[in-house]
Amino acid sequence: MIKYNREDFINYHWDILCEKETAEKLNSYLSPGITFVDIGCQKGMYSNYVKQKLNNDCRVIAIDAVEHPEIKNILSEKDVFYQAILGDKQTTKNVFYRCDNNPKYIELKSTHALDDLIDEQVDIIKLDCDGWEYEILLGASRVLQESRPLIIVENIPEWKTEGRCQIEFLISLGYEVVHIAGGYNYFLQFKNTHDN
Repeated sequence: MIKYNREDFINYHWDILCEKETAEKLNSYLSPGITFVDIGCQKGMYSNYVKQKLNNDCRVIAIDAVEHPEIKNILSEKDVFYQAILGDKQTTKNVFYRCDNNPKYIELKSTHALDDLIDEQVDIIKLDCDGWEYEILLGASRVLQESRPLIIVENIPEWKTEGRCQIEFLISLGYEVVHIAGGYNYFLQFKNTHDN
């Protein structure tokens, strides 16, 4: 089993990746008992952050193409990890993927839709999948319409078409942008549901 200091791990990576503003804004939406879906969880920085802030009074559904050993140290019995490539079931795409400090473009084919994995109320969905977000959202229409969760989605300016499509898709479902953290993490809420 891999041992590491969670606080050092989180602080180091969030300093490097400029995620502190996103975490601070996320904190304003956290409340006990929520279900947090962490898509592209990697080693579980956001999953761990949410669990620590809520003193483990939440449920985390963590999803990634690769099962990193660190994620098992973070999740409890009420949480779940899915090793899956989410999409709209028929998606194949070259994406930039970071795994064990070895970033590269690889061809991915989606194996599941989020709608097929989740059949419960969710409160927050965080997506950070290096350009794959739009396809994931297409496969999550039912979850988005039924749960109307807060969405935190990475939208790198260089993505242009993909980034515009994912934001336009969410707006078409009734969402609106309520905050942009760090210049690229968009917070979207279903209209008339935000009070933060």
